[in-house]
Amino acid sequence: MEIHAISRYYNSTSNTIITDGIKVANPFTGDTEKTSGIWDTGAMTSSISKYLAQKLGLPSLGKTTVIGVHGPKPVDTYMITLCLNNENMRFNVAVTECDQLTE
Repeated sequence: MEIHAISRYYNSTSNTIITDGIKVANPFTGDTEKTSGIWDTGAMTSSISKYLAQKLGLPSLGKTTVIGVHGPKPVDTYMITLCLNNENMRFNVAVTECDQLTE
């Protein structure tokens, strides 16, 4: 199976990349949801919205503190399976919870 890099081309510099058709799975139950991915080139960690974490029934692995524009905030952490490239690429990823994801 041949796998290609996920690419997006822009006419100018972009600090976020939006990709449709991302599948996020609960690695413990196999439940999945299809969503859009926001690839923030300045982020140090990956996040999942509180809504999607609840919809997938993800169990919290504990709390961590994230520091954003509004200062430090304790948030839940989760393990997800991220499916890309028509599910040819699957990664187990630790993520932090955010209230919502915006472009």
